[in-house]
Amino acid sequence: MAGRHPVKKAERTVRGKGPIELIEEATHLLRIMPFKITALYYFGALPFILGLLYFVADMSKSAFAYQREAQAAFLMALLFLWMKCWQAVFCNRVKSFVLGTPAQKMSLPWIVRLCLKQAAIQPFGFIILPVAFVITLPFGYSLAFFQNASLLGDGKQGSLKELCRSALDQAKLFPGQNHVVLLIITLFSLFVLINVVLAMFMAPALAKTFFGIETEFTLAGWGLLNTTFFAAAVCIAHVLVDPLIKVIYVLRCFYGDSIRTGEDLKTELRSIRVAQNIAAALLILFLFVQPAYTETAGTPPPIEKATVSAAELERSLGEVITGKEYAWRLPREEMRQKQRGPFASFIEGVIDTLADWFGTLREWGVKIWQWLYEHLFRHFMPDPGPSEKARPGSAQVLLYILLAMVLCGLAVFALRYMKRRNSGDYLPGEPVMPAADISAEDVTADELPAEEWLLLSRQMAEKGDLRLALRALYLSGLAHLARNGILVVAKYKSNRDYERELKRKALRSPDLISAFSRNMFTFENVWYGMHDIPQDMFSHFTENYERIKTLADKL
Repeated sequence: MAGRHPVKKAERTVRGKGPIELIEEATHLLRIMPFKITALYYFGALPFILGLLYFVADMSKSAFAYQREAQAAFLMALLFLWMKCWQAVFCNRVKSFVLGTPAQKMSLPWIVRLCLKQAAIQPFGFIILPVAFVITLPFGYSLAFFQNASLLGDGKQGSLKELCRSALDQAKLFPGQNHVVLLIITLFSLFVLINVVLAMFMAPALAKTFFGIETEFTLAGWGLLNTTFFAAAVCIAHVLVDPLIKVIYVLRCFYGDSIRTGEDLKTELRSIRVAQNIAAALLILFLFVQPAYTETAGTPPPIEKATVSAAELERSLGEVITGKEYAWRLPREEMRQKQRGPFASFIEGVIDTLADWFGTLREWGVKIWQWLYEHLFRHFMPDPGPSEKARPGSAQVLLYILLAMVLCGLAVFALRYMKRRNSGDYLPGEPVMPAADISAEDVTADELPAEEWLLLSRQMAEKGDLRLALRALYLSGLAHLARNGILVVAKYKSNRDYERELKRKALRSPDLISAFSRNMFTFENVWYGMHDIPQDMFSHFTENYERIKTLADKL
């Protein structure tokens, strides 16, 4: 077929780059690449990721999900095509950066062709990739095919059939390299996922520890580890690793095309030519600047001879020889104990030890000051004249200011810590329970003990408000189950979550599960359905409540 250059069988046996070398090159390329190229990937991927998380949470938790499932699925399909089209643009820009050529300009016909090709190929990945993963053997070729389609389906001229054949030919190149790269990337992605999960789980606790920020995540505890949490972690790990995968397959296609075109050699020659031009320019600049520098340098100032007296030289040698560095070379002599008592010897030893410690700290301070002066302050200070060398420089003043700021910060942190610690002390006396708003939607069963909820239910019943009385009685049942360790109360849990948790933990008591389910059904009909409450319904609810308490105490 005209316009197509099939890869011959002999070309497929050509050994490509090693897997580690290819990954290192892709990582380096991703690091030095302009941010505007990387932003193209995230501009397409982030809307799809956010939409996917919302779609999963809405379809799994909302009671009205069935009313909008068709519209939501259609929007997710559009977001998927949006992501794949921008990934194709990203791969095209990466290849242009590798070749050192201008990128393809975005014209309307080019955009239309790119969108049509990606829409015709990429959706089949939802069917082919899972099946290939189960079969295992063709998974590497299948993944490489769809990754190559993102690069080759870049809106240029050519039919869809030519695109599929080119992507398949590139997928068949270097099979050993492809599968080893996939194995390494899979292990790397697993470690990235573990780090993301740990960071997401520990970040709220760290924010509470250091800044006192209380959030729903810290209140949830281990309940934070739910399906939504892991879905978010998988999506974050995907957007961190997937750009590297895209760059790896762009390089594979680049080296695959270079078997026929030699484009890799041309790129290296262009880089060598640029380096030669830079070296020649630097050499010419050096030849012009060197004579002028030699003329203006002049003769160096004479070196003054240092004069040291014999006594000072002997004292310095004595200090050096008796130092810790050379003490092991001296002969061991028997130390004579001076005529002093044990208490005086002890005090003198303590003083000598403290003096050694302060001397060591002083040496460290001098070294730190010299390092700061050489690497930081010296670059911002003018060269002092002969009359200014005897005066303390501005660097010392700046160091004192920085030290004072650090000490003030530590003092403020210590005061805040002591204040928060003192405020957490409990005063003696009877604890005062806060009044809970029984009509609020966000009230939870752990805000009051079971007895307080029961008392509140009786008060509401005496006032004739059986709806609030029934809700207080339902919360009292939850609080009683939580106190017995059968349930864990949390704000994010629904009544169905409590029912499923009870079915897991109370398998030996089916009567308890049945009584709770009946009360939950009655409560949801009354509270959310706004139904009237006859007196016999409230009495039956109270009987189930007493049965729940009795059965829970037996577990």
